[in-house]
Amino acid sequence: MKKENNITLGKGCVIIILIVITVAITTYVILDRKSKKLEKESEKVETAEQMYPGPWREPTMEEIRVISIALSRSNIPGCGEYYVRKSSHYTNEYLIACNYDYIEKGRWEYYIVWALTGKAMSVRGLDIKDIHLIKPPY
Repeated sequence: MKKENNITLGKGCVIIILIVITVAITTYVILDRKSKKLEKESEKVETAEQMYPGPWREPTMEEIRVISIALSRSNIPGCGEYYVRKSSHYTNEYLIACNYDYIEKGRWEYYIVWALTGKAMSVRGLDIKDIHLIKPPY
C-alpha cells in the first residue's frame, strides 16, 4: 500500500512540475511576442511630414479665429503672419509656422495648435521626429 501511495505521489509531483514548466514557457512566449510587437510599433514613428502633410497654406477665417484664441491663451505673442498644415490624424489639430521677422521674412517658429481645447505649444517641447526638416512656407 505504501509503495502505491509513493508511486501516486510521485506521478502527482511530475504532473505539477510539468504544469509549472508549461505555464512558464507559455508566459515567456507571450511576453516575448508582446515585446517584439512593441519594438515594431516604436519603429513606425511617423515623421512630421507624415503627421502634418504639406503644403503650407494660409488659414481660413475660422482657423484664424481659433488659432488666434489658442495662441493668446497659451501666452504666445506676436505671431501676426502664419501658415498652417492640418494634422493627418486629428481634424482640430494644426502645425503652424509663425513668421516673427516681417522685414527679412526668415525667422520662423513652429507650434502645434489644438483648436478644441484652445491650447498651443512650441514644437521644441514635443517629441516629433524630423520636425527640424520641415521647410518654412517661403
